[in-house]
Amino acid sequence: MEVWRAYLTRSMSARSARSRLALPEDALERACITGGGGVLHALLMGGFRARTDLALSAALRRGFLFALRLLLLVDPTAAHGALPDAVSDPLAVRELIEAGADVNARDEHGYTALMANCASACTDGGAVVAMLLKARADPHLTLAEYELSDGNVEYDVTALWLACRFENVQCVRALLAAGAAVSASALLERAANPRRSWCKVVVVRTFC
Repeated sequence: MEVWRAYLTRSMSARSARSRLALPEDALERACITGGGGVLHALLMGGFRARTDLALSAALRRGFLFALRLLLLVDPTAAHGALPDAVSDPLAVRELIEAGADVNARDEHGYTALMANCASACTDGGAVVAMLLKARADPHLTLAEYELSDGNVEYDVTALWLACRFENVQCVRALLAAGAAVSASALLERAANPRRSWCKVVVVRTFC
């Protein structure tokens, strides 16, 4: 990072710097990982655009909103599949949706943003799930396989199943209100246990 900063400072412009130095393809990603906002800005304004998708994912993992906005400004297409990385940050989710991100895009593990949020420690009161559903995220999509802690595998699980398993009651309510198509009996059989009595109450009251 210090080498890049010194080089860019000596240069008349970031574009002329790039012409004299072969920067690594992941230069933008490195700037996002290390929080180098100044370097990121210089690289982008100099026309460096390699792997903006990886840089955006790094910015989202770090909660680096300045980098997120800068990357979307110069390359809105980088938002396309980025939503699953943003589920813990309502501001980032809103920025990506407004930039035209695919709300049903999947990450490398097959999770959509809706599934990832339902399978996380949801601390936003269901705000992200509500935003995703409003943007027409599909609650009926399924995750091919989900490995349980005991080594068993569940197949074709939905965001509602994940929300119930991880005790995200606001997510459960939002998904049920959006018409998530899972029968009460199937959901209770697959996701609930005696420790999750609230899940039974929410589902049964909704379906019965």
